[in-house]
Amino acid sequence: MSDTPYSPRRASPKANDDTGFDDAVESLKKSLLAPIERYFAATEDEQDVIALMLANIRAPSTRREYQKDLRKFFVAMTGIEPNVDSVLEFLHLTEKRAVAVVLKYKAKLLAIGLKEATVNRRLSSIKSLVKFARKLGVCSYTLEDVELEKVKAYRDTTGVDAQSINSVIQLIERSTVHGQRDYALLRLLWENLLRRNEVSQLNIDDWEQAINKQESIVKASQSDSAKAKARKKRTLDDLPVHSFQTLLADLGTIAKNKIESTVKGANFIFDKITEPTPLQQKALDLLGVSLICTQ
Repeated sequence: MSDTPYSPRRASPKANDDTGFDDAVESLKKSLLAPIERYFAATEDEQDVIALMLANIRAPSTRREYQKDLRKFFVAMTGIEPNVDSVLEFLHLTEKRAVAVVLKYKAKLLAIGLKEATVNRRLSSIKSLVKFARKLGVCSYTLEDVELEKVKAYRDTTGVDAQSINSVIQLIERSTVHGQRDYALLRLLWENLLRRNEVSQLNIDDWEQAINKQESIVKASQSDSAKAKARKKRTLDDLPVHSFQTLLADLGTIAKNKIESTVKGANFIFDKITEPTPLQQKALDLLGVSLICTQ
């Protein structure tokens, strides 16, 4: 037994003390029944997962391609245009069933003879949709088991040689406006390695921005160590390696001297060209130029 005496003050609360307790319980019930998401409740447009995903893609061209590829997937597999119900039904499938559906769609693409790159692009759009839906919490599976096709590399990607493209350009009638346009387009495509879509989107602003950017660029100068290293480079003929500018500067040292001499009271005036160095003579031979020295 405890030595602590029993205190009558620790008895159960009296009937008139129940009022405060009941008020607390009632307040708690009201809190539990209060509506949530008052300010962040989901709207109807958030149920359209495809539209929400496309809205988060910055590039318009990428957004258009994703929209076309996803539409083709749902039309091929459901027979109707994609809608909120069909998209959510696909996203609520089990993982095994979803993989089976996508693999069936992949088989259809291969059966109609689409290239590997096209098949991979369409499958990637579906995977992106599933990945985005997982972030929203409306999808619980992944499509990691759906493998992409191996793209076969082209054997020859050299394209048209310079002589062939020059022959084509020479055929353009540049006296007309259309001819000037075609001439500019072909040179842009060939000399800048641009795609057809990239050239079609060019405008005057691109040209002006390129000029402004070029004018704002400060040309870098070589350091003394870099110049010294460049001077040490030699060709197979053991000649110093030159750029076009430095070679011209080297050839510019060849001079024509006027010599005056007096022999036995007679004055003689003749010209003499300095003898070229082995490097200068090699360059002259390649250019087909001969220096005639007057002795």
